[in-house]
Amino acid sequence: MNTTTRFIAFSLAAALTGCATADFTPYEGAQQKWPTSSGTFVRTINSYNGPGRSGTGKQYALPVYFGPPSRPYIVLGYVDVETPVGRLFEGSEETSTLKPAVREAGQHGADAVIVVAQGVETRGYSTSTFGNFSSNTSGGGVLSGNGVYTGHATTTGNFFGGSFTAPNREGKARVVAIKFI
Repeated sequence: MNTTTRFIAFSLAAALTGCATADFTPYEGAQQKWPTSSGTFVRTINSYNGPGRSGTGKQYALPVYFGPPSRPYIVLGYVDVETPVGRLFEGSEETSTLKPAVREAGQHGADAVIVVAQGVETRGYSTSTFGNFSSNTSGGGVLSGNGVYTGHATTTGNFFGGSFTAPNREGKARVVAIKFI
């Protein structure tokens, strides 16, 4: 693999991967009769707490509610998530922001999460530029018997280059971690 190809592969890998941050803030105070509903949208999301995507750590599979659930619950706290989106092998922007939230809420004993806010914003752009130049020079000559020198030289050059620009997109989510009663 030549240097240019390695550089392109490294640049794409760096642009398409990243780490999420998830911060849990516990709820303090008297529990209330939190709102419930007769129906809402719900989706189960699996998230691993372990190295890579191998699932060698603990798995959390929690229901993610997009409105109040139908059962009574207590609030454990909320989770704020910031993560790069558009990463390789992520199913969607929604999944890339909610997986870290599910993992963090699960680590704090949650039975489910309720999505309060979720979105994606562009925070600048990253550009990778590369180039490759090569040249070749050859020459020759003939010295005649009468002291006349005849010669020639040839130089050829090639240049190849390009660039790649991608938006730096960041996903954000805030969820409430709940435990059913």
